[in-house]
Amino acid sequence: MEYTCRVCGEKTECEPLEAREMMYGTRERFHYFECEKCHCMQIVEIPDNLGDYYGRNYYSYQTVEEHAQEEPKTSDERPVLDVGCGSGAFLMKLYQIGMRNLTGCDPFVPQEIEYSNGIKIFKKSIHEMEGQYDFIFMKDSFEHVTDPNEVMESAKRLLSDQGTLNIAVPVYPNIAFDEFGADWYQLDAPRHICIYSRQAMEYLAMAHGLQIVGVEYDSDYGQIIRSFLYSKGVPFWEQTMDIVERYFDKQTIRELSDTSKMANEKGYGDHAQFYLRHREKV
Repeated sequence: MEYTCRVCGEKTECEPLEAREMMYGTRERFHYFECEKCHCMQIVEIPDNLGDYYGRNYYSYQTVEEHAQEEPKTSDERPVLDVGCGSGAFLMKLYQIGMRNLTGCDPFVPQEIEYSNGIKIFKKSIHEMEGQYDFIFMKDSFEHVTDPNEVMESAKRLLSDQGTLNIAVPVYPNIAFDEFGADWYQLDAPRHICIYSRQAMEYLAMAHGLQIVGVEYDSDYGQIIRSFLYSKGVPFWEQTMDIVERYFDKQTIRELSDTSKMANEKGYGDHAQFYLRHREKV
């Protein structure tokens, strides 16, 4: 079969990988392929009813509670945008460390939210947002978008001249996929549309006038444990500590932590933070 990459436009002929929906455990099957040029792993066909695969208890849409606490001694008024923010848990953490000009956007939240501390969340896509932001975050949201080039262009438009774009995403290839293949839990079919390689991220940055100024791999032992449990047929929402301890003792978990740390050091963990800025003009 021949497929066209959503990132670089390259055509690839290959046999697709079949992955199961395992967050909720429906086990519905979806096909993925790897672009032979930029190595982005991506879903072959996006479901028309993609929104139906985000249940009411999807983790990023759970209610965020405001807690009264001591005000930080300093405050930072630089504008921040969190794209795909859900109910605003990450924005709340930024508020707790002194950030004050905080905005989020997510087209899938039930309604717009304005917290008493001033955090505003708009029921909008990044394409509908206006303004300039010194920090733009996409914390595990970029892999969900169906139009990565358009999203990157909108991020560039919204990023101030000296601003920083932080994209945190699952990455491919990695040690977990090497071991578990289609049971690698970060495939997260069909919610994860594209699982980017470093080459794919570099392509997107260059194509949209940005440059990657830093990469930090930050996966942990969960990449192995969750994938292993998927291979045993245990869905994400059933992976309790009792289930984990049935297969992994404390010593094994420590060893998996060390393995993940070494994989990160080699740029081969399954999750990374990419830091981008406007490309310097020569």
